[in-house]
Parts: sequence; structure tokens; C-alpha cells
Amino acid sequence: MKKIVSSLLAGVLLLTLSSTSMAQEVESKKESVEEFERVEIISGEEVNVSGQIISIPEESIGLFGAGERRASIENYKPLFSNWYTVATSSADYTQDEITARARLYNKSGTLWGSDSQSLTDARSVTATAKSGINDINFNGAYSLGDHTYKRSGYIDTSLETRKDW
Repeated sequence: MKKIVSSLLAGVLLLTLSSTSMAQEVESKKESVEEFERVEIISGEEVNVSGQIISIPEESIGLFGAGERRASIENYKPLFSNWYTVATSSADYTQDEITARARLYNKSGTLWGSDSQSLTDARSVTATAKSGINDINFNGAYSLGDHTYKRSGYIDTSLETRKDW
């Protein structure tokens, strides 16, 4: 009887230690957020670009994951044309369905532009929302990106990105 009890206790202890280390491993693979600014030349025009990129590991319904899912929102500020925002959803592996939605708001929260794109059996998709306004003053305006990822056998993921102008 003592051997059975001690074997059970050893098994419970071993199971507790292994589940703790797996939980710590999952915690260490949280999402990362990166802000950036750069200048690009588009159609011969210098364009200021700023944005945000979120990376998150793809988690399976079981214990293992594969690859990463990335969501980004980028604001483009051309000097001589309408400003616009681009939302991009991408993944290391083909998703059953992948969606990107871009929205552009003024400082009072009024929607200026929106676009949504969804693809099946794809690794990336982009959506572009244009302001439709030739206003230089985007002070207080902001962009939102909604990103969804669906892959059988893996946990569905929805992310939101935001970038102020």
C-alpha cells in the first residue's frame, strides 16, 4: 500500500512540474508589438509611412503550435494625394480563412474610409482604406485594423491593430 501511495505522489509531482514548465513556455510565446516609421518612394513621390505590427504564435488545439500570425496597420501620407491606411494579415502557414479589415477615423470618431478583404486557403491578405478627403490636417485621426485567422486544428485568432496619424 505504501508503494502505491508513494508511486501516485511521485506521478502527481512529475505531472505538476511538467505542466508548470509547459505553462511557462506558453507564457514566453506571447504576442510582440512593434511600432515603426519610414519614408518610401511611391510613384516618384516621397511618402511618410508609420505603423504597428503584432506577431503572435499560432496555437493548436493540442499542445503544439506552428509558425506565427502577424497583423499590421500602416498609415501612408503622400504629399499630393489622399492619405490611406493598409491592414495586412499574414501567417507562416496557409490558413483556411484569413481576413483583413482597414478603417480610417477622424478625431471625433467618424468613419472616413473602410475596406475588408477575406481569402480562403491563403497565407496573407491586405485591405486598403482611403480617406476620400484632401485634408492636410489629420491631427487626431487614427486607423484600426481587424485581423482574423482560421485554420482547422488550430485556435482561431482575432487581433486589432491601431495607429494614430
